Amino acid sequence: MPPWHPAPDGPKMRGERRLTNAEIERFRRWLDADMPRGDASREPAPPQFPTGWALGEPDLVLEMTDAFPVPAGGRDIYRNFVIPLELTETRYVTAIEVRPSARPVVHHILFHLDSSGRARRLDGHDGKPGFRGMGGIDRRETFGGWAVGQTPRHLPDGLAVELPAGSDLVLATHFHPSGKAENEKTRVGLF
Repeated sequence: MPPWHPAPDGPKMRGERRLTNAEIERFRRWLDADMPRGDASREPAPPQFPTGWALGEPDLVLEMTDAFPVPAGGRDIYRNFVIPLELTETRYVTAIEVRPSARPVVHHILFHLDSSGRARRLDGHDGKPGFRGMGGIDRRETFGGWAVGQTPRHLPDGLAVELPAGSDLVLATHFHPSGKAENEKTRVGLF
């Protein structure tokens, strides 16, 4: 899913990397040849996935209260989940690590803060965990996100994001059904 527009004559984006006509033709020849395997000696090593937290043990581990049922099929789902931080004093976050329980259905998550209590009031009104939509409560309180394949990292140069006391974390989650019904209960590690 490249971030640039599909039509090559549209606006240009920094870092745009479109396939050339020669590269597209190379893919066509490979497909026509029934996708033969290339030189095995040139294959990269398979990725290594950590069994624990990639950045070490988080200072605070949060989890959705209830699992959200994602059906096997249908349209994409945009849902917000409220996780009370229960902070009595302001804290600062240098990194966030996300661990979905049903990775095949979670496309991305945006992080929002809600100090108004509005998200809590909306939570569960339709009989399911969370509430519909994408974008949390107040877009001014967006402080990052996670997408499939992202490697967690600490913010550079001693930077941190403020978590005000009394606020809730809202996970604005985009689900894409995978052909298999799943129950998603995301865990979030704060550093």
